[in-house]
Amino acid sequence: MKHAFKYLRRPNARKKIGGKGVILNIASLAGLVAEQGWTSYDISKASVIAATKVAALEYGKYGIRVNAIAPGAIATPLILNKKQLKKPPRDPWIESLPIARYGRP
Repeated sequence: MKHAFKYLRRPNARKKIGGKGVILNIASLAGLVAEQGWTSYDISKASVIAATKVAALEYGKYGIRVNAIAPGAIATPLILNKKQLKKPPRDPWIESLPIARYGRP
């Protein structure tokens, strides 16, 4: 965000983009809901959410919107057991969601 803000605040950049800009951060539901054994990941994603909120307050006056999206569980090696990379493990939480499956990368 630091580098994007520097660019988006430059007068010639603002002219190119019509005086507005958007920063989109990738957060995670893990930043909103804590899970045992995921301390570092949960903290890092909660930090992305907090930084997004602060940046939105600080840079809105420059016409720069700052948002974050928080996807749910995505079937990546981080989530999947390395022995089961082809098929995600059964998860009652995932099955309770409207889509009832892991997202695909």
